[in-house]
Amino acid sequence: MLTRRTLLCSLAGVAVSHGEKPALSLSQLTCATASLAGSTLEDCLREIRRQRLGGVEIFTDLGRTHSLGAFPAAVVDRLTTAEKKSLRRLTSGFRFVTTHLPFDDLRPVDPDSSLRESSVAAIERGIRDSAWWGASVATIHVARETGYRSVWKELLETYRRFGDLAAKSKLRIGIETGAPETVEEYLALIRAIDHDHVGATVDTGHTRVYRRDANLKESELGTEKGRQRYNDLLMQKVEGLGPKLFHFHVDDVRANDWRVHRTLGRGIVDWQRLLGHLSRVRYQGALAMELEEAPVVAMVQESREFFARQLEMLSRPGGRDRKA
Repeated sequence: MLTRRTLLCSLAGVAVSHGEKPALSLSQLTCATASLAGSTLEDCLREIRRQRLGGVEIFTDLGRTHSLGAFPAAVVDRLTTAEKKSLRRLTSGFRFVTTHLPFDDLRPVDPDSSLRESSVAAIERGIRDSAWWGASVATIHVARETGYRSVWKELLETYRRFGDLAAKSKLRIGIETGAPETVEEYLALIRAIDHDHVGATVDTGHTRVYRRDANLKESELGTEKGRQRYNDLLMQKVEGLGPKLFHFHVDDVRANDWRVHRTLGRGIVDWQRLLGHLSRVRYQGALAMELEEAPVVAMVQESREFFARQLEMLSRPGGRDRKA
């Protein structure tokens, strides 16, 4: 049966394929502060403005690092009045402000009550900080458990409580792709939480953790078969989430070992397939670059230029998402 949603999606696909302007816009491309590791938060925000990006994703805990240095980040109650004023000024006018909640060693459903309570407190503090920033989406992780079904009830109840807290500030929580470590388990978790303010953040790099679903030998990762399987799994998540798709982290994936957080256009992600689908379904959220390559400013700029070219390609006659 042809529903109104199906009809709209079909018409959107036709519009893109006949060269009309795609539903996605360059202003939806934003930048996680991790992409500019090693700088202060103020300098990071100034650079994002210089790059003419649509917004920022701010880490709400301190001490996070990757191979290129520390992430620009903030804990609101540790900021001075002057710092708050400056940061508010630097984030004003962005189309999107999103946040990443604390996640290192946090286990909010752990049997150990002290670990569970400290984890919940850290996440709730991050949600309150996200509200201070005026964020639209806060990304959260699910800790890797030895058996999700053994803590299923507690998991659902805990993340619904996080959703309740977020709802008070008109904030939505996106559970990042990763754990649980099969696509169906991940989709099942999002659906089972069944909360208006809890959905998904898809990281285009995190499909690498679904190795059981990929069912590939190590030697097959860099092959065309590996590339195809990677993108099929990515699209299985994206399409399976439907209206629960709240947010994106965008990064490319190196072919030979599936290393993530690569500069856009330098890896195996099928951007035309992904962006074509998002254009067709009228995705309105942010796509936050999460990169780990130097020189950091040049890689952000290269990724922005690549993304702009992908949108321009969608607008050409015949430009649309490719089916597997």
